[in-house]
This record gives sequence, structure tokens and C-alpha cells, in this order.
Amino acid sequence: MLQKYTLILITILLLSSCSVFKKSETSKKNPETEKKELDFQFYFFEGNKQKMLGNMEQAGAYFMKCLSIHPKSGAANYELARILFMAEDYSNAIKYAQKAYETDTDNKWYNALCISSTKALGDYKKASKMLEEMLQKHPDDYNSYLELTDLYLHLEDSEKALEVLNRFEKQYGFTEALMVEKNRIHIRKKDFESARKEVRKMIKQEPENISYQIIFADLYAEEGQYDKAYTLYQDILKKAPNNGSVHFSLSEYYHRKGDEKQSFKELKQAFDSEDVSVDLKTQLLMSYLKVNNPSQQDKDQVYELIEIMLSRYPENVQVRSLYSDILVKDKQYKEAQEELKWIVEKTPDKYAVWEQLLFVDNQLSDFESLYKNSVKMIDYFPNQSMAYFFAGLGGYQMAKYQESVEYLETGTDFALGDSSLQAQFQTLIGDSYHRLKNDEKSDRAYERAIKLNPENYYVYNNYAYFLALRKTKLNRAETLMEKCTAKHPKNATYLDTYAWVLYQKEDFSKALEIIERAYQNGGNESAVIVEHYGDILYKNGQHTSAVERWKEAQEIGKASDKLESKIKSGKLIED
Repeated sequence: MLQKYTLILITILLLSSCSVFKKSETSKKNPETEKKELDFQFYFFEGNKQKMLGNMEQAGAYFMKCLSIHPKSGAANYELARILFMAEDYSNAIKYAQKAYETDTDNKWYNALCISSTKALGDYKKASKMLEEMLQKHPDDYNSYLELTDLYLHLEDSEKALEVLNRFEKQYGFTEALMVEKNRIHIRKKDFESARKEVRKMIKQEPENISYQIIFADLYAEEGQYDKAYTLYQDILKKAPNNGSVHFSLSEYYHRKGDEKQSFKELKQAFDSEDVSVDLKTQLLMSYLKVNNPSQQDKDQVYELIEIMLSRYPENVQVRSLYSDILVKDKQYKEAQEELKWIVEKTPDKYAVWEQLLFVDNQLSDFESLYKNSVKMIDYFPNQSMAYFFAGLGGYQMAKYQESVEYLETGTDFALGDSSLQAQFQTLIGDSYHRLKNDEKSDRAYERAIKLNPENYYVYNNYAYFLALRKTKLNRAETLMEKCTAKHPKNATYLDTYAWVLYQKEDFSKALEIIERAYQNGGNESAVIVEHYGDILYKNGQHTSAVERWKEAQEIGKASDKLESKIKSGKLIED
């Protein structure tokens, strides 16, 4: 297979470059000139090869080497200009495209690239003039007419745009595409009569095509001539009562009239029609996903419409994906999870669906499902870091700490270049190694996480707390918590950790000051913080107050297993 691909690549490159080399093959040259020609051919060949392989920077370098030998080579200038254009470096692209064009003013590809670069730079007037000149040389260039029309519309010159389309009509005849382009201009000018005139031409060509008759009626509705529009819609319904498109138009008609109830009734009929594409129905419902804070009525109507689609297309992945998106938007995560599981079974090669499923699993705190689905996703996307991260997270939450570490350490290699994600990997690696009681590797991971993201205060807090519990590296822990509480001066959890680090350093006076701040900022609702408060009071010689805090912690609940003994004995009991 690889040999076949290589053969095809070489054949294409030889064909694409043979015209560049033809002249040098037929003429005799001295050895130095001959070497330059061979070098030029090699660089041009390599440039095209790298371009086809997607290595644009390398390709550009080879074409620059070509130009160092033959600065006026049209082919080399053109290829370099194309690369620069794709890189959106339009100023340099036009410079090299112009050099290519100067070597062959009849080459429409060179000319087209000059025009495209000029247009990209926003000089529509110059681009239109260049395109007019090109059309004089190549009047049969179909796309140039449409591009010139677009340029005149950018210049807000509707008359010239229409004149170009009239020339197009003389060249190619009247087509549906032409009707659409002309009517885009007529409607913009509010010239509905001219727009209807264009549609009449299509109706004359295809009198049985109902869609043109609907467009004709729509133009009356757009203009505000509702009675005429309604009469035409009714005439169409007599011919095609089940036509979904006319029901779409009637829905819009009633919406314009302010009759929302009838509008929705027509919309449901359109959705229940077989002759309206799934794509069109999906596109309409997707607009709901962009609405912030939709009303309850909007929600109810969307669910009614999606139910119609589900009943008509129960096995359609596009419809089921839309349904899952709607459920996620409305935070119906359990139902969304079931839909997404079905979708990944049908289309396991869709990365975005897997990512959405893992997001939903995580939202539901369904870590068993998160772990299982992440591991499955890795089979299909072995180079995607996100799958490994969620496998690590799911494993950690299920107490599969060794498995978690293995997935995380593998996945971090695929997150290179994303320091934020790498920091999350290292944080979770640190948490997992902590659970495995491998303090050395845990500390190393936390230090990496802090280096990658110096503002991840969650890591500061956890790392410092674990150091305090182990009574090691306490100066490092204190530095971390000084920074953390300076940034979050009212976070009770962070203040508690800071106080506990100071407690372990036997700086009881300062520890008391910090724990009091923690207590005043919501820590009075945490049994752990209140018990710590009691311990620190005791170390400061305030034994009666310490017992009062221990009793308070007991009332809150979920404190340490030594709390009751502290209260009974009236003494601090340490490890």
C-alpha cells in the first residue's frame, strides 16, 4: 500500500513539474548551468512533495531555494504565493503571485491568485477591475462571474452586480443558481417585483416544480402582501397537500401575522413531512441551542418537534445527536447519557460524541461509566489526551489508583503544548500517588503542576496540607499557603490549611490568628475546621475555649475519631 502511494505521489509530482523542466531538457548547458538546473528541479520537486504531505513551511523553503536560482520562475513564484496565501500572509502572497503573472499574463491561475490576494487584503475595487480584465480574456470562466458579482456587492454597487449576472445569463442561460444570486440583490434593494420576475422564468421552465411556486408566494409575504401570499399558498396546498415546504412557509406567514399558535401548527406539519430534508429540520432546531434562557414555551415546542423527528427517524444518528445536544443544554444529563451511549455504539469514530459522553458522565458523577467509556474511547482514539485524563479521573474516583496513574502518565505525553491540561494531569497524578502512599512521586507531580500553572491554588492547598500531615517540607508548605491565602483571603478551607501548617511548625500564635479568620469566613460550618480551631486554642493555653470548640465540632458532625476523647478528657490528643 505504501509503495502504491509513493508511486502515485511521484507520478503526480512529475506531471505537475514537467512543464517547468521541459526547456532545460532540450538545451545544452555548461556544467555549472547544468548543476543549477538540476538543483532547481530537485528543489521544485521536493517543494511539491512537502506541500502534498502538508509540510507547508518546508515546502516554502524549497520554493525560495528555487527562486534563488531562477528569480523569475513563474511556477516557483506561484507555488510560493499559494503557500503564503494559505498561511493568510496576503501581502507577501500578492507580491509573488504578481511576479508569476508577469511571466505569463495569459495564465488565468496566476491571475486568479493575484485577484484572490487583493480581495483578501480588502481592496475590492482593484480586485474587481482585475477580474473584469480576466473575464475579457477568459469569458467562459463560470466561477469568475459569481466572484465578480460578490465583489460588486462588497462595493455596494448592485447595478454592476446585476449587469455581471446578466452577462452570465447570456453565456450560460438562466439557471436556478442565477435566480438565487439575482434575487439576493433584488431583495436587498426591496425590489420584489423584479425578484418575482426572475422566479417566473424558473416556473416557466419547470411548471411542475412546486418549490418555485412556493418561493413566488414567499416573496409576496416578504413584501407584506399577505393576502396574495395566502391565496397562493392555498392554491399550492390543493395541488400538494402534504408538501412540507409550503407548511414551513405558512408557519413563517402566520408568525409574521402574529398568530403563533397557527404558526407552530404549520411547523409541526412541516416536521412530519417526508419531503423536507432531515438537514433542514435539524438546522432549524439547532438554532434553539444558541438561545440563552429560552422560555418554557420554547422548550416545550422544541421537545414536541424533536419527538416528531425521533418517531420518523428513530435510527438516524444526526437526529439522535441533536436530541442529546438539546438534553445537555437543558441539563437532562441522565437522558443525554443514554442517547450518547447509543450514538457511540453506532458511530464509534466520532470524537466529539465521545467527548460529550465523558462530559455527561462526569456531570452525573457516574465515575464507573466515566472510567469504562474513557477506556473504550482510548481504543478508538489512542492519541487523544482527554480520553486518558478522564480514564485517570474515573479510576481515581473508583479507588483504582494504580490504573489511574498508568493512564495519566501515558496521556500526559499527548498533552504536550497545552500547559493547562498538563497541569491538570500532574495534579491528578499527585493525588493518585498520595493515595498510593508514594510521597516522593506525589510531591514531584504537585511541583510540576505548580510550575505549569502557578495560579492553580487547589494544588497549593492540597500539596501543603499533605506536607503538614506528614510534618515535612513545612517551610515550602508555608510559602505555598502564604501565596494561596493572599490571593483568596476569605477562603475558609485555604485559611484552615495555612493555620494547620503553622500549627505543625509550632507557630501557635500565628496559627490562632489564621484559624480565627477561617472560622469567621464560613469555617464555623465545618467540623474539621472547628476541631482544628479547638486544637490550636489548646496549644495557646486556652483550654476551656478549646473544649467549647470541640463540642461545637461534635454537634456539626464528621470530625476526627479522637474528638470524643478530647471532650471527655479536656485534653488535646495527638498522633
